[in-house]
Amino acid sequence: MLVPCVGIDIEKYVHAEYTVETADGGTEGLTPGFWKNHTGAGGAPLSGWPETGLMPGMSFEALFGVDVPGSAPTLLQALGTNGGGMARDNVSVTAAAFSRTTDGQWSQAYVGTYAKGLGVTDASERGAGQTYTVDNSGRDNYLVFKFSQDVVVDKAFLGQVTGDSDLTAWIGSAATLPTRLSDALLAGLAREENDGGAVARWADLNATGREGNLLVIAASVKGGKADDQFLLDQLAVTTDDVLGLLGALPQHSAVY
Repeated sequence: MLVPCVGIDIEKYVHAEYTVETADGGTEGLTPGFWKNHTGAGGAPLSGWPETGLMPGMSFEALFGVDVPGSAPTLLQALGTNGGGMARDNVSVTAAAFSRTTDGQWSQAYVGTYAKGLGVTDASERGAGQTYTVDNSGRDNYLVFKFSQDVVVDKAFLGQVTGDSDLTAWIGSAATLPTRLSDALLAGLAREENDGGAVARWADLNATGREGNLLVIAASVKGGKADDQFLLDQLAVTTDDVLGLLGALPQHSAVY
C-alpha cells in the first residue's frame, strides 16, 4: 500500500550559499565552471569559495546530509559529475536538463540551484534576467529526474513564477538517466498538461497514480506558449515505504 506523500523543503538539500549578491540587492548563482576553476589548485586563483564559508575539499555528504554509496566525494568532485542527485530513505534521484529548439533540435543544458528551486540555463542563455528559469522563450527547457526505484509522483511545487506557470509533464520508466532527450523518447512516456497562473503554486500531477522511475517537467510545450517561467522547488512522491520530497543537488551537466 502506498503511504501518503508530504513535501519537504528542497532547501534542506540545496543550500543558499551558492549565490552571490547582485547590484540590485538580489542574488544569482555562479556557474559550475566558476566553482571548478577557482579552487586555487591551478588555473584561476581561489575565488568565491571563501565568501560562502565552503571550500572545495569539504565533504559533500556532510554538507548535504546524504550518503553516496561507495564514495566520499568532496564538493569539487561532486561538481565534476554529470547531473545531480540526492538520497532519502534509500531512494535516490538524479537530475539533468535539456532544451529543444522550435525546429526540433535537442541539446543538454545546465541544472541551476537557486533559493526558490531548480532552474535551467540552455545554450542560448547566460542566466541574466529570468533566463535561468524553466522557460519556453526561444527554446523549451526540460528538467529530467531519474529515481532509483518506481515512485508515484503526486505534485510539484513551483517556488518562483514569472509570467505564467503552465507546464507539461511526462512520467514513465528508463534504465538510466537519459544523456539525450528526443521526441521519440518522450512519445513513449505518459504526457499531461498542467496549467496555472502567475504565482507560486503546487501543481497536482498524475491523477491516475501511474508508477515510474522517470519524470520530465518542462515549461508548457503547447503551441504558441512563450511566457512560462518558473523554478521547481519541491516534488512530492510516494513509494511502498518512503514518503517525501526528492530534489536535485547542485551538480550540472555540460552545455553542448
